[in-house]
Amino acid sequence: MIRKILLIFFVSLWYISCGKSTPSEENGLLWKVSGNGLKHSSYLFGTWHGTNAIGANFLDSIPGFYDAFNSVKQYTGEMVWSEEINAVTEEFYSNLLGEKWIPSDSTYADLLPEKDLQYLDSVLLQCIHCKSDQVNVTPNYLSLIVLKIEGEKSTSKGSEAFAGETMDPFLIKLAQEKGYEVKGLDSPDIYRRILVAMHGKDTSSTISLKESAIFLVSALKSIQYTPDSIINSLKSMEDAYRNFDLEGVAQEKNKGLQEIIFGAEYSLGFDYDFLLNGRNKEWMKQIPGLISGQPTLIGVGAMHLVGETGLINQLRKLGYTVKPVK
Repeated sequence: MIRKILLIFFVSLWYISCGKSTPSEENGLLWKVSGNGLKHSSYLFGTWHGTNAIGANFLDSIPGFYDAFNSVKQYTGEMVWSEEINAVTEEFYSNLLGEKWIPSDSTYADLLPEKDLQYLDSVLLQCIHCKSDQVNVTPNYLSLIVLKIEGEKSTSKGSEAFAGETMDPFLIKLAQEKGYEVKGLDSPDIYRRILVAMHGKDTSSTISLKESAIFLVSALKSIQYTPDSIINSLKSMEDAYRNFDLEGVAQEKNKGLQEIIFGAEYSLGFDYDFLLNGRNKEWMKQIPGLISGQPTLIGVGAMHLVGETGLINQLRKLGYTVKPVK
């Protein structure tokens, strides 16, 4: 269970990954979509939702980005949070992680040796500003929160400090402020399939509270020592993204994080193909209708734009003209 939760974090970075290469004329983060009967141009934009080193303030450096954003009437991202999405989340994690609340007669002091309890408390104080005696969720649920925070710290080593909001929620908020229609490409059904693809199809673990608490501490200790190879790979991704280099995205498939993904596919049932290619296929059922209705900016993780199954190539196959904005 803990390995799966750690995997979610690392693969979320891999999704939008960019490898280092020399950008060509057929490269860029912002792409104009025209032709094929469109009355107004629309745009594809490859967002960064990996490490904290690149935030919404980077949008200022992308040629023509705000001109494009201001020219449309609709913004479409990967997912827009809704009551339906929230219900899917609660149902899935309830089945996957089991009971959410720790029994009233149990505490983390009962579940862990004193040394491990002190270590957990030191981590909790740093990331959620309380100790384990103030936590009433089970270790599986606590791991969702703490491992994400600690994982981001670990993989940010050597990266520039984060400045600004995360791109995807910032763009949704900006579109809402401008009065745009805001839509998400991931329906509740697709989102449910995403969760299955990331976690596998098993239901709640049968291990005891004590065992899950021990696994949580072990995972926290492990994540403090992220291999330099991964740190360097993530740094290369950041550099390539800052250079507007989408070719590097495709190159990174065969580099550092590949072992994490393929190992997960084999041992944990992780379905990377659906998370990338499968979602692109589902999105392409919607995108032509979205851009024909009104001018739209579509913001999705950069990895979704490139390659044979990428949105750029798929739109070109349908007869649209898709060119990078310079």
